[in-house]
Amino acid sequence: MSSELLTTPDLAEVGPITSDGVTQALETFQGIQSRILRWALWLLPCFILSIIIVILILYYNPTDNPGVVIYISGMVAAALSLFAFQLLMKRIPETFGALWYRKIIVDKPTIVLFDANTTEEALSSINNSSNSAQIEIEEQYRKYINDLEKLMNCPGQWVMGIFFALLVFTWDYSSVIEFFIAFIIGLMAWRMTIAAVKVWQLGRKFSLKPQLGHADGCGGLEPLGNLCLWNALIIIIPGIFLGGWIIIGLDFLGANTQYISLAKSYTPLFSKLLLIPISFAVISFFLPLLSVHQTMVIWQTEVRRQLDRLGYCIDQMECEILNRADKLEPKEVERATMNLELMQQICKQNRHIPTWPFNVGIMVKFMASQAVPVLGGIIGFG
Repeated sequence: MSSELLTTPDLAEVGPITSDGVTQALETFQGIQSRILRWALWLLPCFILSIIIVILILYYNPTDNPGVVIYISGMVAAALSLFAFQLLMKRIPETFGALWYRKIIVDKPTIVLFDANTTEEALSSINNSSNSAQIEIEEQYRKYINDLEKLMNCPGQWVMGIFFALLVFTWDYSSVIEFFIAFIIGLMAWRMTIAAVKVWQLGRKFSLKPQLGHADGCGGLEPLGNLCLWNALIIIIPGIFLGGWIIIGLDFLGANTQYISLAKSYTPLFSKLLLIPISFAVISFFLPLLSVHQTMVIWQTEVRRQLDRLGYCIDQMECEILNRADKLEPKEVERATMNLELMQQICKQNRHIPTWPFNVGIMVKFMASQAVPVLGGIIGFG
């Protein structure tokens, strides 16, 4: 291994961020194209919080109607989910842009063998083929981004919105506000589903090239893990509302107030409803990343093979140094020792090769967010 090969890559060779088709698609991306709908999604959580303030100031009397507390906490959960959804919409183009600019989206690698008879025309043909492949992958990824935008805004969103709105009629009481909130939540659910499906398709449609030694600890694919985490958090927030009230109903402090009695009466219903956010949160976090995980497992196998070959080279070099120790010049020993230490360092640095596009930090956040719903489920069915 020559030390001349271990030079810092020139950023000019890597290439600047240019105004290519992918960049233009990302800059103009609109997960919500309807201006009215965008305003509704931005204003609705603020409107919900305003209603809560009005109820607390003018109408709330804990003695007469303790059930208002559960109603208000449910409205707060809905508002927080809406705020989280707004952040998700911002993260979608940022996530797919990060993968592109990190050059993780690549064309399928081609192995080319060179020998002394390789002509300049052959080399030129190989370079032209590589450029054509890059143009093709850029066009495919641009269409992928445009398709994501198109699907998020297709008529299917209205069907999903109406379906969620009709669910309101199954409640004991309902209002126009609740009907509208449920309709908006249906539009959110449509876009969250499309985002999850497109993440799942990413590992199927494109060749991914994770990056060894990337600072995020998951091959540069952390943005994908974060995107799916936010998708799951939107679902987990209602789970925290349900699980929190089940835990309150446990009356672990022995207070036995009217709120605890009310929480106990809701525990059977909330326990059944809790299965929905818990299961869908797990599905929305792990399932979309499964295809990327499979790609990373293949990448891990290839890297391990290279490391195995490097380990064999280390063994051969150590044997050669040992056998020729009395014949080597001091400079040769020094050079060989430096190369040996370098190869050993490479092996140590790559002991852990990630196979999932999320790191420990993301996993801890997901598990922590599931703590209240899972505990509530255990208590409810215990």
